[in-house]
Amino acid sequence: MYGDWRVVSAGDKKLRDINAEIIWTTSESTITVCVGTTGEQVSQNKYNTDDSQNPKHFDMRIRDIVGEDRHGIYDLDGDKLRILFSLEGSEPPTGWSEGKAMIFERVSVTDTQ
Repeated sequence: MYGDWRVVSAGDKKLRDINAEIIWTTSESTITVCVGTTGEQVSQNKYNTDDSQNPKHFDMRIRDIVGEDRHGIYDLDGDKLRILFSLEGSEPPTGWSEGKAMIFERVSVTDTQ
């Protein structure tokens, strides 16, 4: 999952418009969110995954923007990453039909993969 990821689709149009220029850079436990056109860092968040769950769980601490933890599920298929977050403060979704997932495409891979 390490590398740079660009949002290619999201649940609603407004979110998609905002994220069109956003790049997520993932390392072992951190996601750095930057504005794609300028590279300006707008957020740095901790995350963890649990691959033993089905579907796989994804938790992200986004304290500097919304002040909360977000729980979700994820699926990684080659250079495509799909994440579906729950509503604020709730448990992770139990399946992909519970909302609109964010879809990312890999822009680059880091050496720490």
